[in-house]
Amino acid sequence: MFDKDPRRDCAWVTFNETRRKNKCAKPKTLRNCPSSCGLCCADDDSFQFKIPNGIIQNCYWIAKKYEKRKGKCNKKKVRTHCHQTCDNCQEHIAEDDDTGV
Repeated sequence: MFDKDPRRDCAWVTFNETRRKNKCAKPKTLRNCPSSCGLCCADDDSFQFKIPNGIIQNCYWIAKKYEKRKGKCNKKKVRTHCHQTCDNCQEHIAEDDDTGV
């Protein structure tokens, strides 16, 4: 959570490159959002989304049959939680030297 807003999660950081550069310069963000900050490329294991038939799925479901389901990666929320599956790995953002956060 960022700025005390529960809707602002690691995916929110990834949505905007300027925001990503600002937030990922902080050690706390690097620790909590490593994929968003480019430290690694991994899917968010806790992320789930609903498909049109109402069933809840996750990144692994897309990966199992990627060619058939890759269109799900066009949705911004899916793409920013399923970094590895959706080939949305981020470039590394180095942290600030000022570690007052």
